Amino acid sequence: MKWTHLLLAVSLTTLQAQAQTFEGKRRALLLWCRENLAQQFTPGYKATITNYWAGTRPDLDISQGRVVNTNIPLHLAILGEGYFCFQDSRFSRDGRMILKNDLILGSAGSPLLAYKLDEQGNITQSLDVIRFPMDADNKLYLGKYNECSFDAQGYFLGGITNTDPVTGYTHTDYTPLYRLAIATFPQNHRLGREEGTMLSANSESGAATLDMPGQHRLGFLVPSSVEMSNVDPVQQAYIWGRLDANEMRPLPKKPGTKK
Repeated sequence: MKWTHLLLAVSLTTLQAQAQTFEGKRRALLLWCRENLAQQFTPGYKATITNYWAGTRPDLDISQGRVVNTNIPLHLAILGEGYFCFQDSRFSRDGRMILKNDLILGSAGSPLLAYKLDEQGNITQSLDVIRFPMDADNKLYLGKYNECSFDAQGYFLGGITNTDPVTGYTHTDYTPLYRLAIATFPQNHRLGREEGTMLSANSESGAATLDMPGQHRLGFLVPSSVEMSNVDPVQQAYIWGRLDANEMRPLPKKPGTKK
């Protein structure tokens, strides 16, 4: 965990006991406002709403962020209400996937989860990590693939690239190996904040419902793209200024208190 995330977690824990007071809520909102501004350029980050307080903690702003093309085959963006599923029951909108240590990982280092497929494209097992190891002998992934990517239907594809020796034309044949599961929640604005862009389910958000991309409220996938943060820096700077200014005002004294 990065020190900034640890500091945020410790600070919010300290404020938790004071959160029922006006001053405790104001300080917590100020801390979240600063965190929003710090994360304004982080893909997939969902801002914490800082202009009002709901229940025991602020809501998440679940509005759609701007989708930007990156031309990186393992990047994905969601257009809709869904979330990527990661190991240890964590969820995120951050689609910056990488291949590392034979696994497909998210930007926080957690393995991405998907359904494994057979040669006919049928699901063969429950949700699991995506394994794509390189063969030590021929230096190809799974012994035959030289690249990998995702498509708009959520398939993880292994690619075999061949070059015609006469024409020099290069052609890549793709085979679907896994298919992503996308999660939705009854109250996704009440998901709990974890490290960075990671979120977790709780009693307020409700349990995750898993389905395939394009189904119901889940939304569609945009390959080779990422969803940018939905933080509005102008709004957050304005709220921060108002909250911070309030910090400088002395507390009113009780009637009859001596100077």
